Amino acid sequence: MEDVNARGAAVNALISKKSYNEALVKSLETPPLGSKSQEIKDANRDTVFKVIEVIPDKDIGTRARRLLGDRTGRCRSLCGALAVP
Repeated sequence: MEDVNARGAAVNALISKKSYNEALVKSLETPPLGSKSQEIKDANRDTVFKVIEVIPDKDIGTRARRLLGDRTGRCRSLCGALAVP
């Protein structure tokens, strides 16, 4: 849980600087794909959603394509983070 909290703090700092691309990348680092803890999964999802919510709607598609275009692993991370139980 410490990893997720630390990543959340880093994401908050990037959001406050309006560094949304970097915040999105940071939010998707080391997703808890194998975790059995629902608390960890929920906290990770909330971190990703926090970034998505602050990106203007008109920019979401462009930022997602830019992000996912260079790393297929990020696509898995994004899809995993957005999965709703």
